[in-house]
Amino acid sequence: MSPVIEWLQQSGGLSAEQLAWILAGAAFLENIFPPLPMDVVVAYGGYLAGQERLPFWLAWLTTLTGGWVGFMGVYFVGRNIAKTQLHQRLLTGRIGDGLTKAEAWFQRFGYGAVVGNRFLAGTRAVISLFAGLAGLSWSWVALGALGSLAIWNTLLLVAGYKLGQDWALVAEWLTTYRNVMMGALLVGILVWWKIRQW
Repeated sequence: MSPVIEWLQQSGGLSAEQLAWILAGAAFLENIFPPLPMDVVVAYGGYLAGQERLPFWLAWLTTLTGGWVGFMGVYFVGRNIAKTQLHQRLLTGRIGDGLTKAEAWFQRFGYGAVVGNRFLAGTRAVISLFAGLAGLSWSWVALGALGSLAIWNTLLLVAGYKLGQDWALVAEWLTTYRNVMMGALLVGILVWWKIRQW
């Protein structure tokens, strides 16, 4: 179980506003440190709403805002790196060819990746960073990320809300989903690479 959830379970006296800030922070950090299991914290926010610890709309709004600010923050880091000498050195260095191809791919398909980013487990921080590096329009990236987050967080919060005491099942579902998605992504990359070799 996430240390954040363990801490929340032991901190029964927190106000709705304090819980909202914690949920927003968790949603933000998940974009900066992708290995952190913060989707589970979002689902737990739904459970807390079901227990009337905070309003559902507040859990939804704060997780949406925190996740969106985190995603866009990484996007702007990528956008600013693209304007630096570091980026030019990377392009001429050992990884330059791969980086150039990745940026070209994002210039063609990046908006679709942004819209689907919440559903592509383990790739969110990479998608936001490369969307910035590829110079995608910040307004379209912002809208795509917001839409993706709105749908994903609604699903997680509703699941936590409806499951009640069994909210932890969401963690099992997310683990299975993440494994399936990562497996499918690896197979897709291998198939694409093989096709390119022919």
